[in-house]
Amino acid sequence: MKNQVKLMQGSTIKNGVLQKSLCVGMATGMLGLSALISPTPGHAQDVTAILGGSSIPIPANEPGYVQNAFNLFIAPNCPTCTAQQFFTPEGAYPVYPPPPLNGQGSSTVKQLPFDESVDQGRQMLDTYIVQQVQAGNTVWVYGESQSAIIASMVMQDLANGTAPGQTGPISPDNVHFALVGNPFNPDGGLLSRFPGLTIPAIGIPFGSTPDGLYQTDVYTQQYDGFADVPRYPLNFLADLNAFIGFLTVHPTYRQLTPAQLEGATKLNTDPSAGDTNNYYFLTNAKGKLPLLAPLRLIPIIGKPLADLAEPLLRTLINLGYGPITADGQRDLTKVIANVNASFGVFPKVSPGVVVQALINSTKEGVSDFVKDLTHFSLGSGSGLSLPQLKLPTLKTPTATVVDVINSLVNTVSTVSSLAYSTLLPIADVANALLTSVPLYGFNVAAKALSKGDILGAIAKPLGAAVEWGTLGVGFGLIAALRQVTAIVSSLGQFASTIGKALPFGAPASATSVPKTAAVSANTVVPQSKMVALDTSTSAPSDQAAAAKSQRAHRMSGDTGGSKLTTSDAQASDTTTTSQDGKDNADAKDSERSKKRDSGHRTSQRAQDSDVPTASSQGDKADATAKGSKPDVKRATGSQSSRAKTHESKTGKNTGSGSKKSHAA
Repeated sequence: MKNQVKLMQGSTIKNGVLQKSLCVGMATGMLGLSALISPTPGHAQDVTAILGGSSIPIPANEPGYVQNAFNLFIAPNCPTCTAQQFFTPEGAYPVYPPPPLNGQGSSTVKQLPFDESVDQGRQMLDTYIVQQVQAGNTVWVYGESQSAIIASMVMQDLANGTAPGQTGPISPDNVHFALVGNPFNPDGGLLSRFPGLTIPAIGIPFGSTPDGLYQTDVYTQQYDGFADVPRYPLNFLADLNAFIGFLTVHPTYRQLTPAQLEGATKLNTDPSAGDTNNYYFLTNAKGKLPLLAPLRLIPIIGKPLADLAEPLLRTLINLGYGPITADGQRDLTKVIANVNASFGVFPKVSPGVVVQALINSTKEGVSDFVKDLTHFSLGSGSGLSLPQLKLPTLKTPTATVVDVINSLVNTVSTVSSLAYSTLLPIADVANALLTSVPLYGFNVAAKALSKGDILGAIAKPLGAAVEWGTLGVGFGLIAALRQVTAIVSSLGQFASTIGKALPFGAPASATSVPKTAAVSANTVVPQSKMVALDTSTSAPSDQAAAAKSQRAHRMSGDTGGSKLTTSDAQASDTTTTSQDGKDNADAKDSERSKKRDSGHRTSQRAQDSDVPTASSQGDKADATAKGSKPDVKRATGSQSSRAKTHESKTGKNTGSGSKKSHAA
């Protein structure tokens, strides 16, 4: 069945984006849009709402987003559904960038904060689900990243009967959810790992996905920096790996295959905490440790070094999540996916298992390294060549001094704006790290001391600082690099304007002369085609033979009614002289070959035209000794006689014509 992609009613689109009033994050505008969504008329049916992730308010604008999400996570459980997107604001300042301004930097200095965006999307989805259920329809919701948070909050609203327009609780049979990359995962979600933490400076909501309310399938990839963060954040390697996983793993759920989803591990759950949620865990494949992704980009030596380090690093990183097995993998049998697991200090794991895992992983790394070296090869030939130096070419400037000045002013203005918009999110993140996180650490320490846990009072605040410090510095670097890229782009445009104003340009590339395929010596070419034969690449002797063959062929057509004029004869004689000049430069072998070819063609011409001279042996010998010139002279004499007769009839002086013919 070919699935259709539809746009929810009320999602007004102009030039591929929602109208500006919706993009600025105005709550009233979002609620008005939500109110425009009407129930599907007619009989009860299954409807879908595919929400975008952070910075993707309109899923259809992301190539393949809607259809891939639908095919992987909804269609297997709802064969009668069709793919239908749903708009939510999806602002996430300062984690994700605002929409671009003319391809350069940010269109606004401060985008819609995370918590405000979630609140607006929550009310919109609440309204839509209530209207569809009241119309007798069943709703299937896909949430990714931020929209997974929205869906988690909507579950609670629907169960409590507090959604806009709701007159009572909605049955679990009427709503289904599929969540991926969920920051609200009870065990592993970034926003559920630190209970009680608030960060008002950047507006991040905290909470956990409820269980026991509506049928929900939750998919998590290992090392996803939002959905699978370390439980023991003092492990800095695990924190750093999770942050890189936020960049390399978190956005890739829609790139998974059905086979990968089939092979996912279904995690254990606690029935007492709920029985409607299914949690599926996709183990990171070998060779995909996020921390080593930059190392693998290094040519030649990157892969062997990464393969050497990965098993040992994987073991150390997995210790940041909890118990491990003897091969260094996480012991997923100890995970209770629907129970909140707050951060801790050290994992509860046997020292013997840790030692055995370190030994096994070291052996594995050495084995992989040796295997890489065994298959290591630089290939045949380096393929390197020195560049050819070329001088710049002169050109007419296409830009004036005024254009350069205008471009300079615009570039300075753009760079200044981008620099300011870079500093603002960094300042907000720094504010959170220097205020909210220390305050949270103080409260955690006080709570631990009240229980007599001195180690926890010291280690837990430090662990929270390490985790959020890693994230804060990382997000700050992302914001800075993003704007630096835009600044470089602006400077490049200015440099392009300067280049247009200069009187010289880039060196001209060398003109390559195409090679003409030479005719093989064994190729048989019919005489009727020799006139069109390109002999520019043939040897001089071959050129002469071909030219004489052309002349002989043209003259042999005289018996068929064609007339050869005096000028033609002169041109033929001139060509003969030119070609003979070239022949004099050849060796004796070339001359003998030319004579044989000429004799053969003379004999053939005589047979075709029934001329007795060409059929006799004496004439053949004469033609062989003198080439084709006697034939040319005889033909010329015949044409000269015709010219005299014509001039006599018209009363003109034929003496000069006779002299010219005789000279020819």
